[in-house]
Amino acid sequence: MITRRHLIAHTAAALALIAAAASAHAQTTIDQNKAFAGSVTPGDAPGFPITLSVPGSYKLTGNLAVPAKMIGIDITAPNVTLDLNGFSINGPTTCTYASAQVHCNSAYDNLATPGIVAVDGATLRNGSVTGFSSSGVVLKGQGHLVENMAIGSNAGAGVMRFETGVATTTLRNLRVFTNGGYGIYAINTFITGSTIDSNRLHGVFGAGTGGVFVVDTSVANNYYGVIGVALHGVRLFNNTNGNTIGTVFSAGQNMSDFTTF
Repeated sequence: MITRRHLIAHTAAALALIAAAASAHAQTTIDQNKAFAGSVTPGDAPGFPITLSVPGSYKLTGNLAVPAKMIGIDITAPNVTLDLNGFSINGPTTCTYASAQVHCNSAYDNLATPGIVAVDGATLRNGSVTGFSSSGVVLKGQGHLVENMAIGSNAGAGVMRFETGVATTTLRNLRVFTNGGYGIYAINTFITGSTIDSNRLHGVFGAGTGGVFVVDTSVANNYYGVIGVALHGVRLFNNTNGNTIGTVFSAGQNMSDFTTF
């Protein structure tokens, strides 16, 4: 027999489950005002960088204007998804490409102040990162996904990926352009469906011995288009207007399935 007390208890339990499910899928929103206020996550001080110290899902609801010599977003927790939602994270650096050279209005600031820096398992998508005196995006650890983004006009590389494990990172549907260093510096990385052009150094530098796969990607840069050790499955297209030294430099790596178009 279902009593009124049982009905109330079951209703309360159902509502609790619905609330928990909604919370699990909720996105924390980020904009310039929240950056200035701080406390986006525990330990996030007012101003920049915006520190994301809790795994979960985050979404921009407006462009971010980041002061010089500052990190834009510092992702210190693993398994964070950041949806730029069509917006931009912008620093004050500008870079221009002319006569096969990239000129930036600020000196390269090593790896100190990238637009986004992230630890293991980050997903970054749907927006742009421009104008930093360091690299646009710095990925530490393993298992990242970066997709549907434009990363350019940074004094360092467009994307820097450092290996602390073996899980492959995927970069797909990117435009990486007019950066003052490499387009992409990568280890254990799969790059596909992207355009990497007008960068000061090599389009893709495959560092170390972890395989770097470059598939169905247009590369047109100063120096080599793709260079490194343990390149695999290289498939490039539309390379006729760039790569002033050459398309690919192979250092004893497996160059099977290498084609250009």
